[in-house]
Amino acid sequence: MKKTPAWDFLTLAADQIDTSETRFNWFPGNLSTENRKSLGQSGVRIPLLVQAVPGKKHRIIDGFKRISWLTSNSGASVQQKQETSIPCFILPESIPEREVVFIRLETLTTSSSNFSGVHVGRVLKQLHDLDFTSEEIAGQVLPRFGQKSSARLVRQLLDLNNVLETIALHESLLRLGCEDLLPLLKFSRTALTDVAALCARMEVGGKKWRNLLQVLDEVSRLRDISADEVLKLPEIMEIIGRSSLQAPVRYSLL
Repeated sequence: MKKTPAWDFLTLAADQIDTSETRFNWFPGNLSTENRKSLGQSGVRIPLLVQAVPGKKHRIIDGFKRISWLTSNSGASVQQKQETSIPCFILPESIPEREVVFIRLETLTTSSSNFSGVHVGRVLKQLHDLDFTSEEIAGQVLPRFGQKSSARLVRQLLDLNNVLETIALHESLLRLGCEDLLPLLKFSRTALTDVAALCARMEVGGKKWRNLLQVLDEVSRLRDISADEVLKLPEIMEIIGRSSLQAPVRYSLL
């Protein structure tokens, strides 16, 4: 990530950073064991990225997982947590929001191809609301998420986000990538809750999950019934509901 001369470098106390401002917390979660170990041994080697806000705390742009870990030390007092020193690059308040978005994109590693499809959809919705065009998102954003540059894919992911906003999302769905989630667009909104719940029950992802959705869609069409009605067939419910079955066995039976 290129640091422009307009940025400052300062060490801030944790309570000078507003961690409740989560607009740029695009991929929430916890630090990996390796990163926690590194922080514990060496401290913060890559500064957090924050932006100055007049009369308020700095808003965080990148480094959500690190500041959460640094300030969650159960053995420290509240005051000690608030006084935790954190090195930061500070963006001036004058930088426009669109430019901040592109800076945030540069903090992402393109070596990762396992971005959560749910979270990618939410980011695209945020950018769409900031008046980014589908072409801009396709050309400048999707490749950062390991996706092909396609305006059609942008529209599909926005549609998917709109659909998923209407249902409760199990943790298992949050772990699936874009490719695994896009087949959900085949199903009606009324069937989606049951189809999404299937993911949690089956404990599969990737090609197996996509194959399962394809079969479900084909059975639904052949029997001329909805996908949720297929999942409520006695023989299907018996397999899904049998707790003694391990996930691979349940998958093969279906």
